[in-house]
Amino acid sequence: MSEMPADGDEKIIVDPDEDKPREPHADEVAQLADATFAIAGRWLQRSDKFHSLARGNSINPESEKFRPLRRGLGYFLRDEVRNGRRQVVLKSTWIVGPGAATSNPKTEVAEIIEGWIELAQTAKSPGAKAHFLDLLVCRGGPNTPERAAQAISAYVDFASASVSRVAVAEEDHDVPLNERDCSLSLGRALSLLHIASASPQAGALASKAAAAAFQHVRVGLRSSVPRVGGTVSLLAVLTVTAGLDAEQRKELSSLIRQAMTSYRTLVHVVDELAELATSLDPTTREEVSRERVEARLDSATDREPMVAMVFLEGAARLAKDLHIPDLAASATRRMQALAKEDLGFHVFETTASIPTELMHAQVHLLSQGRDWRESLESWLQGPPPSGDADSNRRNARESMAGTLMAFLPSVHFGADNLPRWHAESEDDRLLERLGWFEDLQLATNGDLLAVALNRIAEMHGVPPLEELALFLSGDGRGDYALGLALARSLRRYWHQDFEGSLHTSAVRVEAAARRLVLLLDEPAYSVARQNNPGKYVGLSDLLDILAQHDFDESWDRFIRSLLLGPVGKNLRHDVAHGFQVAEPGPATAALALRAFSLFVVLLWHPQSLAFPARKPSFWQPSWTIVDAAVSAIGSAGRSPAMIPRLVRIEASAAWSHLKSLFRGRT
Repeated sequence: MSEMPADGDEKIIVDPDEDKPREPHADEVAQLADATFAIAGRWLQRSDKFHSLARGNSINPESEKFRPLRRGLGYFLRDEVRNGRRQVVLKSTWIVGPGAATSNPKTEVAEIIEGWIELAQTAKSPGAKAHFLDLLVCRGGPNTPERAAQAISAYVDFASASVSRVAVAEEDHDVPLNERDCSLSLGRALSLLHIASASPQAGALASKAAAAAFQHVRVGLRSSVPRVGGTVSLLAVLTVTAGLDAEQRKELSSLIRQAMTSYRTLVHVVDELAELATSLDPTTREEVSRERVEARLDSATDREPMVAMVFLEGAARLAKDLHIPDLAASATRRMQALAKEDLGFHVFETTASIPTELMHAQVHLLSQGRDWRESLESWLQGPPPSGDADSNRRNARESMAGTLMAFLPSVHFGADNLPRWHAESEDDRLLERLGWFEDLQLATNGDLLAVALNRIAEMHGVPPLEELALFLSGDGRGDYALGLALARSLRRYWHQDFEGSLHTSAVRVEAAARRLVLLLDEPAYSVARQNNPGKYVGLSDLLDILAQHDFDESWDRFIRSLLLGPVGKNLRHDVAHGFQVAEPGPATAALALRAFSLFVVLLWHPQSLAFPARKPSFWQPSWTIVDAAVSAIGSAGRSPAMIPRLVRIEASAAWSHLKSLFRGRT
């Protein structure tokens, strides 16, 4: 006892042991176990409830006498799939993943096991008795089948009661049982049947557990409050339970079909139930497959357009996978009709200012020259409009680090308002983010290319068609027909026919790339097979072939981001198939011209894909012999043979330039 001074002359006497929790009596361990399992709403709440009950009765919950109880409360029931079979198991954590810390009853010390044995014998609550008997079953050893039989009986008794009666403050109270806990208990009882098969009570227990599980499912299907998780879990466990007779299997099949109807709006649940139905009766596969598709079609009815589109796309995809053409056609028709409506897309705009001096400098580099040939050569020597591939990829990774977008899937829609591609995996989302950075570059550089083309015409006029075609074909070194096509597209641009320029250049990029591949003597033709006619491979495959010849990755990414999908603008598809209906702007037309011109110019020197031949000029003393060597050394690891070839090309170009300068001075 000690005295503490208070206000005035009075003293307060304090007993230091007055609020100190006491040690539990011998019978209070089992009593607290019974109370804990009686009042806890969920299995996961029992550890917290135990501590609350102990403190409420001034008992120390950290007492060594409670150690087996505390340790046992760290195990929980959960359903999982093992070897393709749904089971309910007892585990030490409900956390899933590599970081989950788990314990195993087989490794518990003897003191803990002895405490579990005592609790299994002295506990009166069916939930507590089942739990500690189950822990001993998981431990293994003598009497395991008998303990499994006792645990099954206790689990069924626990789940069959609608309420749990517990004494609180010397008064009895009825505590409603949690439905999910009941279904887990019955599922665990069914999952233990194979362990209890050696017990004399095995047959009776199997009938008792199955009857209770069937009744729980019936009640769940009739309930006004959906009991989806527990009902589906029990149906899944019943499906793999051995020993069900013909009548029980027939009733189980009927209950599964009822559940498919009751939960029709939950398509993922319908899918799981359909799998259960076909496992019971394979002859129902076709019927339940139609129900899976029809569930998605029904879910799309009276929904917001975007939500409806998600369900309809899922229905169309599933119908094609299951070979149900009539439902696939129905879903597709509804998608096409829905695409005409407002899907609720929002446009997010932002602005950024680029210094005028910088813009003028870039335009000047892309258009300067003494005549239209040198100016157009400047334009043709510009860098990839989508930017540097390595920088874009690095920016994409950095922008996704630690953000929610790294985990969320997304859907890309085409110009027709129909879904084209899903970014679901981590690699998909990285590719999507890379496309975003490339698109940002294209938006800026497309304007620069357009302004530079306009400036060329303003300074030198529109070149004559024949001279322009000859220049673009490398004075005959390249392909004159493609050079002529590019010349016509350029003249359409300069005459403000942006639509004509776009439509005649975007679709010819593949032709120019194919011509380049053929010059490299690479196989690009697929022979006819059965009903498939022979044809050349597409643009994407052509780019893959060119990559084997050191085609620069940044240029590869430019072509893909502008003309191909899934994350690019897919401009080639939209133009070729008539989805590019709106009048294109000069930037879009200029980008298509740049893509076409890339391969037309590469045809001058098809062996130098990594570094297209460039002629040094008096206004830009770059790409000299030294520059060529330095640039080539940067990729020497990929193709060492490129270095001497590039040096020869640049030396020849430099010598020609020097001769032209000498002639100009004389």
